[in-house]
Amino acid sequence: MKVVLADDHYLLVEALAHLFSQIYEGVEVLKAASFDEALMVVKEHGPLDLALLDYNMPGMDGFSGLEKFKQHFPEQVVALISGSTDRAIMSGALDRGAAGFIPKTMTAEAMSLAIKLILAGERFVPSELFHSPASQSVTGGVVGRPTGNRSAEGPSSASRAEKEDSRAVDPNLPNMPAGFVENLGLSKRESEVLNCLVDGHSNREIGQRLGVEEVTIKLHLRRIYSKMDVKNRAQAVRMVLSYG
Repeated sequence: MKVVLADDHYLLVEALAHLFSQIYEGVEVLKAASFDEALMVVKEHGPLDLALLDYNMPGMDGFSGLEKFKQHFPEQVVALISGSTDRAIMSGALDRGAAGFIPKTMTAEAMSLAIKLILAGERFVPSELFHSPASQSVTGGVVGRPTGNRSAEGPSSASRAEKEDSRAVDPNLPNMPAGFVENLGLSKRESEVLNCLVDGHSNREIGQRLGVEEVTIKLHLRRIYSKMDVKNRAQAVRMVLSYG
């Protein structure tokens, strides 16, 4: 995995680089102190798994830099970091193709969650920035992910999900804190799905790893969210990481 961290604050870049090394073993972290340096890094080393750009670094010029970056590298996953928690900036970033908006005020644990979600193909913004119900596609910390055709989640899919819970599964669940599964009454399959979720995998990737259809994973997640009393994957992952 290769990422570029572009920010003119040296200590923040070093802290973020350390965070990435804790989350992903063997990650290659490239660094830039200005927008122009970020462009050069991506041009030379891209495509990268993620480009994390500071909204206010030299040469960025706010949204102009993001738009220019997307013009140069339309397929590159890019997210913004900022010392601001202005909703207008957040919305503007997403409208211009950013995969996420990460305030610098977030804790290391919360940033870790945000990074995992973005690299899993989600678009992330912190849930506390949502103050308006206007957008129907916004749920907690994950934005604009299509929900799919509900008609496809019929009785046959539900039956498959129930049958899969009785299968033998891998008991090695490194992301599940001691007692967490038992206290919530999660089934073996639900525990596996949640474990993959914490690792940052998308629904499609979880289905591939467990050998089931993506629609079945959605059914498992619906049950998991209900048992955990959460509304979305961001809240579920945050609950696991903060348990105990």
